[in-house]
Amino acid sequence: ISQSLSKFSNSDAIVYVGCFAKGTEVMMSDGSIKEVEGIEVGQEVMGKDGKPREVVGTPSGREKMYKVSHKTAHRAHKSDSTSERFGLFEYTCNATHKLVVRTSRSCRPLVRNIQGTDYVEVCLFNMTKKTLEDGRVIDIVEETSDFYPAVEGPEKALRILKEYAEADGGKEYFEWTIEARDVALLSAQVRKATYQLSAPVLLENNHFSHYLKDSNSAVGNDTVRALSYFLGLWIGDGMLNNAATFSVDSQNASLLNRINEFAEVLGLSAEYKDSQEPKRAKTVNLYAKAIRDEGVRKNLDTHNLLWDAIVDLGYLKDDSKNVPGYICSDSFQHREVFLAGIIDSTGYVSDETATVKTIDQSVMTGTVAVARSLGINVSVDVEVDEDGVDRSFVYAIYMDRSDALLAVLANCASNNKQIEAPPHGVIREFNKAYFEMEELEEDEYYGLTLSNESDHQFLLANQLVVHNCGERGNEMAEVLMEFPELFTEVNGHKEPIMKRTTLVANTSNMPVAAREASIYTGITLAEYFRDQGKNISMIAD
Repeated sequence: ISQSLSKFSNSDAIVYVGCFAKGTEVMMSDGSIKEVEGIEVGQEVMGKDGKPREVVGTPSGREKMYKVSHKTAHRAHKSDSTSERFGLFEYTCNATHKLVVRTSRSCRPLVRNIQGTDYVEVCLFNMTKKTLEDGRVIDIVEETSDFYPAVEGPEKALRILKEYAEADGGKEYFEWTIEARDVALLSAQVRKATYQLSAPVLLENNHFSHYLKDSNSAVGNDTVRALSYFLGLWIGDGMLNNAATFSVDSQNASLLNRINEFAEVLGLSAEYKDSQEPKRAKTVNLYAKAIRDEGVRKNLDTHNLLWDAIVDLGYLKDDSKNVPGYICSDSFQHREVFLAGIIDSTGYVSDETATVKTIDQSVMTGTVAVARSLGINVSVDVEVDEDGVDRSFVYAIYMDRSDALLAVLANCASNNKQIEAPPHGVIREFNKAYFEMEELEEDEYYGLTLSNESDHQFLLANQLVVHNCGERGNEMAEVLMEFPELFTEVNGHKEPIMKRTTLVANTSNMPVAAREASIYTGITLAEYFRDQGKNISMIAD
């Protein structure tokens, strides 16, 4: 039996170890958003590669919870305790939830003088096994160091640096998981170098093109680009007056030419009016050519493809601007041109980075979501304007330089914002999300377990990569599947071993006292069968 079991040391078991607070939003395989407690077995969530992951279990329970919050360079809320954390990643999980993290590899030499003697110290990060006070053995990145006399240190240090750089295929990071309750065990240096991942949404479901087709509009590349761009312009600086009206810079000739060009594509005419404040601004009204040709000056939204899209697709919601969720999983072209329209409207570009400012929180959150869905690293700052007792917020959305952002800027019309797209195409990569932890009270949790054939990872609605609520565990899963196939011979008869066996199993997250007690459970069972006159063999592994 012992020999038969030896091959199961690295098998799979499902052990429910980590879930999320009620209300946590998850991205489904079609790009829609659903709260975790409402997801059912058989439904599919979004994987980090844009492909579906089947849900095979929905565990729940109660445990101590942790809030996981994104750290960013822009932290206006720290200077104002009443302000919110705008545009930041955040979710709440239970103590045993596994965080999907990366830790940047580090190997550096230092020269130290110890009691008058010079030494070379090599400090490096390594993945090690650590035994905790509760008996759990975990994988964890720790910083280790070695000292060498100065006479041999430099050469030896260079050799170690070279070997370290070449180890693990030259990877620049460790990719691993750590339970929320164990993050506090990381040293300050390792903690500083450890981050979670934000994934681009690689699914392209073409909802926008289907809408155009269903509305009997010409579904060509020019139509998609023109309407996407105008939607971005309107979200950026459009007016809520039941018409396709927005404000533009009157001295931006390239932008005005783009408006005229795209209006022609959509069968619209552009009417310009000067604004008193600011003097450089022009108000643009887009109306259907057929309506104006008939001499009708009212109802600029009649037979207006742009206004129809604003209303039908949810860009206007409860009399406020809104960036609908569908766009984050639509075609890359639709997302890129839409974002270019926003940047042309209310943004500015410097050193291949972009900044967009808005007073609408819904516009801020939607713009952040669209940018992140393309793989653009985004952060948000909040400027507070105070006038007496009134306080108003201006949200500044910062987009870091990347191939994904350059692909967006290539669609801008303004000469001072347009930049050529990368010639090698766009590689949409994960972005780093540094984080902090806050311990909370015990509360209910809800989770998802994915099929064994998957990578056990999926996306939250905020596009963070998270681990499902089942882990690779001990050997029990395959034991239970294959043990019944093992046979022995008793008095010349073939007998299944499972028929004569009782298994007592421990899991890796059990308290050490419970594990120690299991040996007495085994002894008690053995004595029970021995008292019945049976021959007993008890094996502990």
